Amino acid sequence: MRDPEIATYLGNADFSKPLEFSSAQSEENDLMLRVISYGEGRKLLCVHDHQDLLRLQHVRKAFISNASHEMRTPLTVIIGYLEALALRSETDSATRRGIEGALEQAHRLNQLIDDLLSLSRLESLPLIKSQITQVDVAALVRESVDLVKASNIYNEQQFELHLQSDLFIRGDQRELQSAVQNVIDNAVKYSPPKTLIKIKWSTVLDSGPLLTVRDQGEGVESGHLRRLTERFYRVDTGRSRDMGGTGLGLSIVKHVMERHEAEMKIISEVGTGTTVQLHFPADRICHQKQQVNS
Repeated sequence: MRDPEIATYLGNADFSKPLEFSSAQSEENDLMLRVISYGEGRKLLCVHDHQDLLRLQHVRKAFISNASHEMRTPLTVIIGYLEALALRSETDSATRRGIEGALEQAHRLNQLIDDLLSLSRLESLPLIKSQITQVDVAALVRESVDLVKASNIYNEQQFELHLQSDLFIRGDQRELQSAVQNVIDNAVKYSPPKTLIKIKWSTVLDSGPLLTVRDQGEGVESGHLRRLTERFYRVDTGRSRDMGGTGLGLSIVKHVMERHEAEMKIISEVGTGTTVQLHFPADRICHQKQQVNS
């Protein structure tokens, strides 16, 4: 109990998450401490070795990463041949439909592989090893909106942008671009045609920068909200697949936010739409002329 990390954990009295810490014989976080309430005013303190679980997680991550890399090369060849066949003028209409269907599924599989590799990299690479720069989030939002308007998921939704153009944050440009793009893509996928999507980027008083994306879609029942960031979790399996989603977008956003010491919050109500908030800590704010140590 003399360990400062354990003392702080017990002193804070927030036991919603377990504490992972190192034993005296290891530098790895191979011990887990849980505090469980039972009875009136009683708590059970349980510490156990979860080295096997950590090893299993490492094997799973390595398998996903290696398998995705191995699939990418043959899939690229398949897509190349399908695209060449689709361009042949002498192909009859029935065969062309089959080729186009196969090409669509191949591109979808390619997107899934890209998302799996992104997740693998986010889980294994410490943020300190990323390229930290001053990131213009307002520019990322505008770029993401332009990209989604040029994609096949766009259905004439209208965008209302309120962006503080001089507000920059310290972070990894590529990761933050991925997070912003995924949130905006989701808003478009699950919004009816020609509805309004509001995006706001500004500093909240006495807090940090906040990016808010609000749509007018069908909304999500409260029972699903806490599971939306799980891998491959879908509220409506059929609809999500029709939209071409991989089920990994919000999981990627969650990992990016955690790596930037930030928080993602999803607020939704059936029939009124969904709001996604990306809240960054105030100490990540930097302005255009400031230097950022990478």
